[in-house]
Amino acid sequence: MCAGYKPLSDYITGQNVSKSIDKKEVDEATPVLTSQSKPGEQTMTFLMPPKYTLDSIPLPLNTDVKLMRVPEHTVAVLKFSGHLNAKLVEVKEQQLRKACEEEGVKLDNDKNNVQVASYNPPCKN
Repeated sequence: MCAGYKPLSDYITGQNVSKSIDKKEVDEATPVLTSQSKPGEQTMTFLMPPKYTLDSIPLPLNTDVKLMRVPEHTVAVLKFSGHLNAKLVEVKEQQLRKACEEEGVKLDNDKNNVQVASYNPPCKN
């Protein structure tokens, strides 16, 4: 997970081009989202505070960092704690799916749409 964090961390700490000045630090909002973009590959997402728009936010220097607007959508949530690992995420995903099924809530079965929202730093220095 740390490999995905570095380019994003670099971006918010100044590896970017601002439309007004170069290398501007960007405020990061929590949580940090991780998801499986395809089997064996993870995507990490930083959420930006509402003061930024796609027109005002600094552009990343690293082409692996993408800026996009995520449309408003509804999600199902299960709060849990612990050291994030694939097994814990799998167990918690199944618990969430079971709880939703019991409540009559239909979820998408696509594993690529499962996101983990972390409020703790994804990597420790």
